[in-house]
Amino acid sequence: MKRSKIGEFPFYPPLFAIFPVFTALGVNIREVYIKAGLRSLLVAFGIGILFFLFFWLTTRKTSLAGLLSLWSVILFFSYGYIFTDNSGLIVWGLIWLIVCVLMTKFIKEGGRIALVLNIVALFLLITPAYQIISFIITQQRANSEAQQVLSTQTLALPDSPPDVYLIVLDSHLRSDVLLETFDLDNSAFIAELESMGFNVLDCAMSNYAYTPLSMSSMLNMDYVSTLAPELQPPKTDRTLLFELIKHNSLRRSLEEIGYSTYSIVSYQPLAWENANHYIATDADSISSSSKTVIVNSFESLVIKPTLAKPLLKLIASHLQSDSLVPLDYLYADDARQQLFIQDKLTETIPDRGPKLVFAHINLPHPPYVFNADGSLIEDPPPLPWVTPIPWDDYLNYYSNHVQYVDSAILPIVKNILNSSDSPPVIVIIGDHGADSANRLGILSAYYLPEDLAADIPEDTSLVNSFRYVFNLVFRADLPILENISYLSNQTETYEFTEYPETMPNCMP
Repeated sequence: MKRSKIGEFPFYPPLFAIFPVFTALGVNIREVYIKAGLRSLLVAFGIGILFFLFFWLTTRKTSLAGLLSLWSVILFFSYGYIFTDNSGLIVWGLIWLIVCVLMTKFIKEGGRIALVLNIVALFLLITPAYQIISFIITQQRANSEAQQVLSTQTLALPDSPPDVYLIVLDSHLRSDVLLETFDLDNSAFIAELESMGFNVLDCAMSNYAYTPLSMSSMLNMDYVSTLAPELQPPKTDRTLLFELIKHNSLRRSLEEIGYSTYSIVSYQPLAWENANHYIATDADSISSSSKTVIVNSFESLVIKPTLAKPLLKLIASHLQSDSLVPLDYLYADDARQQLFIQDKLTETIPDRGPKLVFAHINLPHPPYVFNADGSLIEDPPPLPWVTPIPWDDYLNYYSNHVQYVDSAILPIVKNILNSSDSPPVIVIIGDHGADSANRLGILSAYYLPEDLAADIPEDTSLVNSFRYVFNLVFRADLPILENISYLSNQTETYEFTEYPETMPNCMP
């Protein structure tokens, strides 16, 4: 009886409840921010507490209440591994009830099992805690390294400073590649841009095959091997790349001459969270803006194997949504986000400048959710990096996304041109390509004051985009780098292989 009663109190049910959520957050911490998992952690912790309180009030036996709570938590978080819809609710409920009755009848009160399970629960949380803490330390170190790497270009402020818009359409291929691989003729879109005064480059290439590589290079106007020579095989960590995107030379140089900054991005690791105007696009922020409850991508990942999924489906089936996106749509978070970003990008236009607006729209990149006319795909395909999509289906889905985003971006661009006090700078690019005849051939369109965009060569790659903009508009004197493109894969991020032009009309 001298033994500590605190250790024998069963505080393990809420810890077991948060374990799957905490583990998912630890595994995905490089892709999502901790904020994305806070609501899930709180809900899971609350579920564990509620189970325990229910069983304690029912049985008045502390140890038994803990074990019944653990059993209930296990069933709650494992439902989706057996059933994918509501069909198993009755069977699941019967299994839960039968085992609860048997445990109540045969398990005797005792504290030692609680002590063991408390220790086990704490032990299970060590690995995800280490992953999260390790990432935070790595991110802080990378931020320090990025600050040492970044440079500020000397720019001259024009008499009528132009607003600068960088609009990234993730994985948007250029016209000749679209025609060759997808049999998609988007010449009407290109002609419309050109009629507005854009120079759409016929032979533009991305320098890298993935967003962190290409955007860190573009925004800092140099190759990754120069910016961070330590990023070589076998290293794969991308934290430094994201820090180079957040605190980049483009942004620094324009801020230095009085520009305010806007950040509206689909992919959280790209966000300039300390911009003058940071517009959060996570599900919680969209939910607050639209005054509706929205489940974010991380929460969808966590909910999928749990009893919460069929319960939410039942709730959603009885609720009406005033949004284009139904509450229970498979990729509701992603679809709403793309629509939200377009709206928020439009809302920045009337703000007086000079301003730098960085908008990243995750289209035509998967998940594939839109038809060409902007309506939702009724039964969207799985994420291709999780479950490969048949080639013919991929051609159709990607083509539809291109057609949709092309039609969606045109009115925004027209609005910018019609509403600007002085002619703006608008750069519309694909940050990399997609599986096609040329993996790195990208959309690349420039609008500069006084038709200066006509001086940008047709084969300009992203590393030189703002070298030309700074030289032509802000009277900088930056050397133009050789245009080189590299392929690598996700598992060997920095194992670069030079990738030449493959399209006949653009080959040297």
